[in-house]
Amino acid sequence: MVAWLNIFKLIGFVNPLRIGIALLAIIAGLINCKELFFYRKGITLMIQDKHVGPVKQKVANVAKLVKKGSMPALIGASIALAIFASLVELPCTAGFPIIYTGILTGYSLPVVAHYSYILFYNLVYVLPLVTIITIFGYTFKGKPIRKSTMAIIKFIGGVIMLLLGIILLVNPGLIGL
Repeated sequence: MVAWLNIFKLIGFVNPLRIGIALLAIIAGLINCKELFFYRKGITLMIQDKHVGPVKQKVANVAKLVKKGSMPALIGASIALAIFASLVELPCTAGFPIIYTGILTGYSLPVVAHYSYILFYNLVYVLPLVTIITIFGYTFKGKPIRKSTMAIIKFIGGVIMLLLGIILLVNPGLIGL
């Protein structure tokens, strides 16, 4: 998010950028909403099946390193796994951070305030995820989430993205821009 913020600050938050972010949000929102009716059919922002196997294999390899206890190998494997997972998940997770940092750039704030808002966003974003993952971990005990549940989650996220995109496109004054 800091990288997006700095890119947006460098090029400035101009109307073409606002419109571009709005269109990106609308397109991503539509794709996510589509999942409720056509789950993983056509264009999707979910991790593709062909990437699931390699990610699981890399996680298994890191688990083996943990059992062996080789710290340098564990650190290297963790870095490699993090980079690989980030590249695979980027299209799935970039929407909201791009929208948020784009909106944040539109405000004339001190640098410390920009970074404080990014920290706040990440706390608000990450803490519920940790809670949800913990609850799911204990509730489902490793069982996969049903497709219907995942489709509903994607739909809700898509509606939020659609609304933000439309607001950015039609009336950015509603969010203070």
